[in-house]
Amino acid sequence: MSNEVVRNQHYVPQFYLNYFSDNNNVIYVYDKATLRQFTSNSRGIASQQFFYDIFKGEFQYIEKDHNRSYENAFSSFMPDFLNQIENHKYFKLKKYHKEEIASFVAYQYIRTKKFREESYRLNTGVNIYEPVNSELLEDLHPTLVHQFLLFDYHLFHTIFNRLLDEYHWVIGKNTSNQLLYTSDHPVAQTKTLQQLHDEQKIKKGNFFALLSEQIVFPISPKYVILFFKKNKSKNFKLQRNRIYNLSEEDVNWLNHLQIMSCYRQVYSQNNDFSFAEEIEALLRQAQIASGKDPNTILVPPKKKQ
Repeated sequence: MSNEVVRNQHYVPQFYLNYFSDNNNVIYVYDKATLRQFTSNSRGIASQQFFYDIFKGEFQYIEKDHNRSYENAFSSFMPDFLNQIENHKYFKLKKYHKEEIASFVAYQYIRTKKFREESYRLNTGVNIYEPVNSELLEDLHPTLVHQFLLFDYHLFHTIFNRLLDEYHWVIGKNTSNQLLYTSDHPVAQTKTLQQLHDEQKIKKGNFFALLSEQIVFPISPKYVILFFKKNKSKNFKLQRNRIYNLSEEDVNWLNHLQIMSCYRQVYSQNNDFSFAEEIEALLRQAQIASGKDPNTILVPPKKKQ
C-alpha cells in the first residue's frame, strides 16, 4: 500500500465512469440538486475529499486496498466481457460471468454516498442533513458506520448470493437512438431502502441487504445488466442470461430509474438530457399540484442562446 495520501476518493470508480465518456474523455453531467448541466471527466465526479477516512489522510486502507481489490478484478473483466456480448451472436451468461458481476455490483451498491446516508439514517434514526449539537455525531459517525458496512462480510455475501440465486439475469442491449444514463448510485432499484423497510414493517434496524424486485446496472451507454426477482418476474424466465433488445421505451424507463435513484448526479456520453428535464418538470408539476408554493421550487437556469 502506497504512503501517498489520496485526497479525492471515488464512491463510483473512475474506470467504470470512463465507459460513459466520449472520445475526448468528457462525461456530461446533469445535477438534480441544482438542475444544471456541465461537463467533467471521471476524476471530477462521484467523489469527495477523504470520503472513506475517519481521520483525513490517515489509515487509508479502504481507499487504497479494499476498494481496489474489487475495482481491479472488474476492470480486468469488463473489456473482454463487453467484447463477447458485442461480437457473439448467441451469447449467454455463464456462471463465472455472473459471479464477477455480482461481486462488483454487491460492493458497488454499498460503497456510495447515497447508501451511506440511507443506512445511517435507518440504523440510527438520525438524518445527517439536520443540524446537531455534537460535531462527532455529525462528522464522524456516518463515515464510521459506513466503514463497518464496507467490511461487513455477511452483508456483502448476502447481497452477492441473492443476486445469483433469487434473480433472473438479462443483458439489455440498447437498440434505440437514446443513450443509457448512469449515475453516482449506478446500482439502481425500483424501491429505496426506506420503502423496502416500510414494506416489511421494519421500524429501525440494519437489514441493509434488502433488494427490490427489479435492479438495473448499466455497464455502458449500450448495455445494461437487468435483475428480475424470480418469483415476481416470470415473463423474463425465457430471456434469462441472454441478450434482450431494448426499445426506446425500455431505455426511457431505465434512464428514469437512474434519475430517481441517484444521489444527485446523472451521467451521459452525450449532452442530451432532454428526458431528465422532462422528468424533473413532471416532478415540479406534482409538487405544485400537492399545494407547494411554486416560488419555493427550484427551476432550471435559462439556457444560453
